[in-house]
Amino acid sequence: MSGAKTSTKILLITLLSLFGIFYFAGDITVNPASRLATMESLVDYDTWYIDQSVFKSIDSIQIEGKTLSTKPPMLSFLGAGVYWLYQQITGHTFATHKAEAVYIVSLFFGLLAHGIFLLFFWKLLQHWMRDKTHLVMAYACGALAYLGYAYSPSINNHSPAAACLMAAFYFAFKIRHLNSPLLRDWVYAGLFAGFSVTFDLASTFFCVPLFFYLCSKDVKKTIVYFVLPSLAPMIGHFALTFFSTGSLLPIYARRDLYAHPGSYWLNPQGLDALDENKFKYFFNSTFGWRGVFLISPILFYGLLVLKRNLQKGSEFYREYLLTFVFMIALTIFVTFKTNNYGGICVGSRWYIVGMPFMTLWVVHWIESRFGQRGWSRTLFIALFVVTMITVIDGLDAPWSEAEISRVFSRYLYQ
Repeated sequence: MSGAKTSTKILLITLLSLFGIFYFAGDITVNPASRLATMESLVDYDTWYIDQSVFKSIDSIQIEGKTLSTKPPMLSFLGAGVYWLYQQITGHTFATHKAEAVYIVSLFFGLLAHGIFLLFFWKLLQHWMRDKTHLVMAYACGALAYLGYAYSPSINNHSPAAACLMAAFYFAFKIRHLNSPLLRDWVYAGLFAGFSVTFDLASTFFCVPLFFYLCSKDVKKTIVYFVLPSLAPMIGHFALTFFSTGSLLPIYARRDLYAHPGSYWLNPQGLDALDENKFKYFFNSTFGWRGVFLISPILFYGLLVLKRNLQKGSEFYREYLLTFVFMIALTIFVTFKTNNYGGICVGSRWYIVGMPFMTLWVVHWIESRFGQRGWSRTLFIALFVVTMITVIDGLDAPWSEAEISRVFSRYLYQ
């Protein structure tokens, strides 16, 4: 395939991917509403308390009788800046032009998060793939068949965190594989890693092995140019947490704050009240009715190449080891520290921060096997289409059950 044809196809896939965010942005269901309430309160009422907000959400706690969002503060704080700018330009507010304002703020975050992801996924593919014959198919897996994309039109923490991790991994990969990496590569890796943790705590399970991955290149530079920049956004996170709650402890660690009169969390319903045994929960989160591999079946192909690349002597042994350790740690965390699959939503959203790296595993299967005509290629295309359909389902309503999960839960989850 010529370079011009490849570039044209990549551009068309990118535009199609971004169009999905333009079309579906503006969700005001329970999860994004909690963050939107904080944005409105910061700009319009100069407070972190959300009692006066037009947005109501069960994702709230109370401190001394006043209501706060349960969400980590960094994303809401940044969103308040976007909302403030929108307000200065238009004179509109959430109270006067709710749908329009939510659409603009959601669109900004959706395009920014998914745009960052696409940029660094594409740039990484330039190094990750030795044979560029099937580059378009590999890129399509990230642009159109990645669950984090389905959440991008709705304000959420998983898509921005995953995008930041992809960027951090790209710069770290450059550092490991270039003879003379630039100092700014270390700094950018640190900043993106730090921001990922402020958005989604589960990102920590990637950033810790990433530290050791970089230390194997240069310990001193890792500490000075990676760790120190990564601390900047995390210090900001703790400062905002203290300003909003009066404590450095994250709200998720203060369970007593959820037990206020009228709180939904005193009597949770449905998935929020699940108390399954951990083996069943693990299975359903990975292979079962809400599983990563049911929602995104193309990821099975990543497992096919995992063993081969975890062997010493493999060109990408360190990278596979890094991402495999991350996925194991993430799986242990999700299994033992959560209980509800992320609530009513598409798939088990806790795994979104790890799914870009599993997609990179799939890329090496595409590189080596996709050109071989036969049943394996046909099956891959079929599973790619199934994955993409589920993503489209999620674009329309990420905070509702995916159709494929409804079908499987109806017949299998009893």
